[in-house]
Amino acid sequence: MWPRLLVCSLLLVGASAHADPSGGVEGVWRGALGGRLHLVVTFSKSGDGKLGGVLESVDQGATLPMDSVTVTGSAVRFTIARIGGVYDGKLDTAGAALDGTWTQNGVPPQPLSFARDSGKSAAAQPPAPAGHARRTLDAPIEMAVPVAPTPFRGGDDKVHLVYEAHVTNFGQHELSLRRFEVLAPDGRALATLEATDLPAATDRPGLPPVPGDPLRVGPGLRAVIRVWVTLPDGASAPAAVDNQLTLVVGDDAEKWVVKQRLAVRSEAPIVIGPPLEGARWVAVNGPSNTSGHRGAMIPIGGRAWSSQRFAIDWVQVNAAGRTSNGDEKKNKSYSCYGAHALAVADGTVVATKDGLAENIPGPTRAVPITLETIGGNHVIVDVGGGRYALYAHLQPKSLRVKVGDHVKRGQLLGLVGNSGNSTEPHLHFHVADRPSSLAAEGLPYEFEQSKRLPLENELVDFPTRK
Repeated sequence: MWPRLLVCSLLLVGASAHADPSGGVEGVWRGALGGRLHLVVTFSKSGDGKLGGVLESVDQGATLPMDSVTVTGSAVRFTIARIGGVYDGKLDTAGAALDGTWTQNGVPPQPLSFARDSGKSAAAQPPAPAGHARRTLDAPIEMAVPVAPTPFRGGDDKVHLVYEAHVTNFGQHELSLRRFEVLAPDGRALATLEATDLPAATDRPGLPPVPGDPLRVGPGLRAVIRVWVTLPDGASAPAAVDNQLTLVVGDDAEKWVVKQRLAVRSEAPIVIGPPLEGARWVAVNGPSNTSGHRGAMIPIGGRAWSSQRFAIDWVQVNAAGRTSNGDEKKNKSYSCYGAHALAVADGTVVATKDGLAENIPGPTRAVPITLETIGGNHVIVDVGGGRYALYAHLQPKSLRVKVGDHVKRGQLLGLVGNSGNSTEPHLHFHVADRPSSLAAEGLPYEFEQSKRLPLENELVDFPTRK
């Protein structure tokens, strides 16, 4: 237990300052209460010249600002009203030490001495001496997994587990991610990400995609690790896995290993029919850990969603492997333009959008891109079991259904086009858990003809309707 007189956590904020030539108290001071509760004090002046300070408990990891600081000659006094604490000390003639007492809430004074820091940053805390507690009670992070590890069988005939680990830094010091492992319940390593491959699997929400180290996470910031586990040939998904994250905190690299048990989603992927017909369809941006859809995490309504986790942009190629057969600036030149978008299962139409103009192939858009227009002309079908199929970027005025219609598998829904946030004609298709194109979580699915979900850039031939 912590000493009785410190019933509240203490923590430092602020940068270091060197002693002034007159030997004043400004700067960083280090001490230990009761010989085991390590403290750091920073005294500094505000813009109006008023002296203030903050106090940090290296071991407990929380913050208390000083309410008042007074220096009279060599006498130094500061108070922290929040916990009823008062420090009275005396500065030695060399200005290198403060000797005094700490009193809190009527508890008899206890000796507390501080030595002036030699010039290190207040944030660069030294390791706790042997036999003493670490500077934090536990790793200062939250590791959250919004959607349970989700297994599916890919076009490579292997089982894959897909999910995201959100790592938020709750401390006041920068931390660095060093290693992320996915372990089976018996401790076997199913996947390991280290310095060479962890950066490529780590997203930094809100930060621009500039060169740097995505594994360094500042106070209050978050990293999202895109987890993709490919199980050995013939292996099935375990009932649970363990996340094991190794990280270091602060400039002194205090090491932590955080382990977290996760139940694996047991519900099998929905088996569906083809969304298109004919040969030479390519699963562009299909399921992989590096596709454009995989990292498309979008905040809507106060939550970040990954509706496109298993999405595919279906394009059709000609014998030469090209998507267009002529003028690339004309939608009609593309093999898939006007293809039939088909219901993959019996269901009910729950959302539609029609009438949006199409884009000229390329970077420009015919309409401003908003939450209402990003999917272009589209249809969402409730296919049962809490699953919803999205067909996006259809031609304007091509929809053959309206909200409330009951559809049968293989029924024509609309024609493939180039509307919304699209660079060329294609069908964006995915399955999610809510009737929204973006405010939903993407779910895996398998095509009946193969009992597999095609992976990124896989070439697929769909059967032609009779």
